[in-house]
Amino acid sequence: MFFEQQVRERVEAVLNGETKPEEIPGATSVRCAIGLVLGSLEGITTLSESAAWDYLDAGNVTITQHLRSVYWDRVDEWRKRYEAEKAAFTEAEEERKRQAADARKKACDDEWKARFDEVDEVVARDALKREAAQESERSGIIPNADG
Repeated sequence: MFFEQQVRERVEAVLNGETKPEEIPGATSVRCAIGLVLGSLEGITTLSESAAWDYLDAGNVTITQHLRSVYWDRVDEWRKRYEAEKAAFTEAEEERKRQAADARKKACDDEWKARFDEVDEVVARDALKREAAQESERSGIIPNADG
């Protein structure tokens, strides 16, 4: 009965949103049973589903099968919410990464723009000096050495 109570309490905590499946404490057999009841071992144990069933002794297999039938409808609702939350989190994380990449690209673009603006200023200043020198030559005035 202790095994069943542990599994029930932890499954209820997950279904009620009090804890995440990957944060479930307990012995491997308890975590295997919880994962099997929830329909996914992801983040709970590294065992495959068949290995998780093999890990449980015969009595715990019976208890786990019973709990799967007891919780199937709530687990189905929870899985839909859980998958939607994971998808939303993944989407938000991808958006954050995209925004960070966009910010890095903008910073790089701004740096290049500043460099080109600097070059444009030098080119424009040199062009003005050339024009002034040409105008001086035409008028016969010798320009000052400072420009």
